[in-house]
Amino acid sequence: MIPIGVVSTQQLLLNYDLIYNQLSSILDFAYDAIILVNKHAAITMVNKGFTDLFGLTKKDVLNKLTTDLFPDLGIETVIDNGISILNTPHVISGHQTLISILPIKENGETVSAICKVTYRGLTHLHEALTKVKKLEKRLSAYQMKLMK
Repeated sequence: MIPIGVVSTQQLLLNYDLIYNQLSSILDFAYDAIILVNKHAAITMVNKGFTDLFGLTKKDVLNKLTTDLFPDLGIETVIDNGISILNTPHVISGHQTLISILPIKENGETVSAICKVTYRGLTHLHEALTKVKKLEKRLSAYQMKLMK
């Protein structure tokens, strides 16, 4: 099979079912919460991580506008201006998250977008970074004592 990035739009349409199933599998396998939207900000694909985060089902969100369901994500802004948002902190359903939204362009025009919300493990990461900072301070204090 030819890599996706090399095939034409017409070839993609011929293999639509296969590609759709592969993409669905990839989304469901992903650790983060992910949605894909069309140029009107209607949700075209969603993974389990996303529905789990918001306590919804796929049926609740598919073909619905993100401007109605999730206006705080700002997906429509990325679609309108074509500029990515990367790792912006946000609190969703009591979870600390990082939101990234990438426009998907065709011939220079934004035709859709993908939104990734990282929320699993962020608390553990924060705790680990705090411990590392404390250890670095201790190490610096010991080094100062040794130098005296």
